[in-house]
Amino acid sequence: MEIKEKITAQLPEYRERVRKLVKENGDVKVGDVSIAQVYGGARGVRMLVTDISYVDPDVGIRLRGYTISAIWKISSSGRHFLPKLYWAVKRGSAIRSTACP
Repeated sequence: MEIKEKITAQLPEYRERVRKLVKENGDVKVGDVSIAQVYGGARGVRMLVTDISYVDPDVGIRLRGYTISAIWKISSSGRHFLPKLYWAVKRGSAIRSTACP
């Protein structure tokens, strides 16, 4: 199955989960924001929902839960690193040397 088909198959469940969350909790406040935070690059403000990546304060960027160095190690010491990085972001599943084209 192609990556696009795998992602497309996951969309209905994701959309339903988001629709339900907004319907049931749309009025819930998630925090306060100061003018300094707005002009300071929104540091410390949780305002973006993503399950793809985030910046871990201890280890840096994580993609689908993996650190860049973990993806590097999984990809046979850098062999085919960029395709495996792309695979992790697009597919959202474990990256194995045999799973990535």
